[in-house]
Amino acid sequence: MPNADVFFRVVGDLEGLAGAVDENMAILPDVKTERTALSESLTKIKSLKERQISLTAARQETTQERTRGQARGRGLAHPGDLQDD
Repeated sequence: MPNADVFFRVVGDLEGLAGAVDENMAILPDVKTERTALSESLTKIKSLKERQISLTAARQETTQERTRGQARGRGLAHPGDLQDD
């Protein structure tokens, strides 16, 4: 199973648990501290996923810039050669 599927399954499970606790808080008053911690954990997990996506995009952009720079450098070093980029 791909990592993205695992992430969304885990987050979905945790959100479902949080919702179930919220719906039954009247009979589960002793879990308020754990419910708060679960909410904080979900917020952090989602934030880290957003950061991971952003960093992946930045990595891809950086790779493209580096590739263009390499092609330019080769062109400057060997101006008469045909470029295959």
